[in-house]
Amino acid sequence: MKLNNQFETVACPVCAHSELTPYLQVPDRFDLEGGHRFNIVRCTRCKHAFLNPRPGRNKISKYYQHEAYQPFLSTQEKKRGLDYVYDLSRRFSIEWKRKMIEQMVSVGKILDVGCGTGEFLHHMQTHGWEVAGIETDSKAVEFARNHYHLRVFHSEIEQIDLKEELFQVITFWHVLEHVYEPVEILKKLREHLQQDGLMVIAAPNYTSLDATFYGSYWVAWDAPRHLHHFTPPVMETIARLAGLSLVGIKPMILDAFYNCLMSELLKIHHKRYLKFVVPLLAMRAVCIAMISLAYATRLFSGSKKASAIIYFLKRKGSS
Repeated sequence: MKLNNQFETVACPVCAHSELTPYLQVPDRFDLEGGHRFNIVRCTRCKHAFLNPRPGRNKISKYYQHEAYQPFLSTQEKKRGLDYVYDLSRRFSIEWKRKMIEQMVSVGKILDVGCGTGEFLHHMQTHGWEVAGIETDSKAVEFARNHYHLRVFHSEIEQIDLKEELFQVITFWHVLEHVYEPVEILKKLREHLQQDGLMVIAAPNYTSLDATFYGSYWVAWDAPRHLHHFTPPVMETIARLAGLSLVGIKPMILDAFYNCLMSELLKIHHKRYLKFVVPLLAMRAVCIAMISLAYATRLFSGSKKASAIIYFLKRKGSS
């Protein structure tokens, strides 16, 4: 590992291989005027794509402090127009997630890693689940505890102490791409997964059709907050190294529309002349999302090319 006063250059965080190839340079979507471009590289051995160099652990927090970065709608004092659309889609998504999980396991005990303000856990709790969450943001933790009366650990994932507690389901909804050592995180939490339990991981897919179409303007690059960019083959490798097995994948339908629309807005912000054709670009975003979803059906790629993918993992040896 090579360090300077802000960034660190690392070998592949999955397989530790040091031979890497450049893949793409992308901007920070909240600092387009700054001109800095972050490097996405790909490991020549396991094909994992990741940010390199990346902000050091003691420097990354400033990239989460931009006023436009608002991952927790419930704690916002003011909402913008798109926030209401996102809030509505989130409600639908939460219901969809619960039904999907309950098709695979019976109601039991669930841990949500990076639980935010707790809307998902609250929904699960109202449907009979015993819930717990892990969250690093103090405002989100306070809201989840006070508003929903949830059991939420205020902790970094690496430092969490769950004693010998076991869970039937452990979820990561767009969280694993933010952590520094994904294999070690999954190893740690595997010890808290019941023998027949289910681990659910949702993450963007940089090999999707919409990612290819939007290139460096694809919003889900989200550099430098997204440190990793997963694909099904790489997730299979990560699972194996963590003592888990990848048992299935599923596309996240709404993410395609969100990623395409936000990518168009990102492009408009960078190329101001496009603001005169915003309605056309919005229509294009919907079309690209629908094409991306169609391409991600079993007829074409069996979900492997979806804009975002849900991965289902189990402990090795469990059925």
